[in-house]
Amino acid sequence: MQDTVPETIVTQYQSLPADAEDCIACGSCENRCPFGVLIVQGMEEVRALHMAKSAEVPRRPGRASEES
Repeated sequence: MQDTVPETIVTQYQSLPADAEDCIACGSCENRCPFGVLIVQGMEEVRALHMAKSAEVPRRPGRASEES
């Protein structure tokens, strides 16, 4: 795993309408994925990376989790 998150990845992640923290791990996406990707596991890994690198990957303004 890289020590830093490239700025291009940070920008792309921040532009997404939903991110790993929105995942409820229901597995519905995995049932629909034609490639058999373990999406829930990937979301957990991204969430862990995001938490570990929170200074490098700031949350978008206006997120529900930040407004409480």
